[in-house]
Amino acid sequence: FVLFGHPSLLDLNPSASTFTLDNGTNNFTLTGEIPENPFNTIWDAILSAYYWNAIDLSGYNYWPLKLLAFIANVILVLVLLNMIIALMNDAFNKAKEDGNLGLVTFRAELIDEYERLDNSFFRKLLHSNSPYICFHQNHDITEKWIKKTKKNLKT
Repeated sequence: FVLFGHPSLLDLNPSASTFTLDNGTNNFTLTGEIPENPFNTIWDAILSAYYWNAIDLSGYNYWPLKLLAFIANVILVLVLLNMIIALMNDAFNKAKEDGNLGLVTFRAELIDEYERLDNSFFRKLLHSNSPYICFHQNHDITEKWIKKTKKNLKT
């Protein structure tokens, strides 16, 4: 607004478009109107910078139309930005869940590999045919758990 509101200070005066027509005998010079400065007021500057290449509302001197168009565009931008933020949030949440799943899988594989070593500390505590991973296995609790799972599988 400050720079373009007073273009004469910066020698940015817009010039009128001129066209020369030649039909062989006569030359015609056509001069158009000097375009209006879209940065005359602060509100026109905001609207011009916001619309860029949208519909030019400067030809309409009806302020409710300009206000409605501005509010509608601001709401549209806010809705679209909220949609983008929601999509990014969902993507980050999915990545976090996948990362946690990978970490748990890696830990389970690492524990299983360590327990199957011949010189493992837990090797003496585990049954040789146990398909379950237990840090400190209590035989009574494990037996109860196996019986309970078998009973639940039958029902």
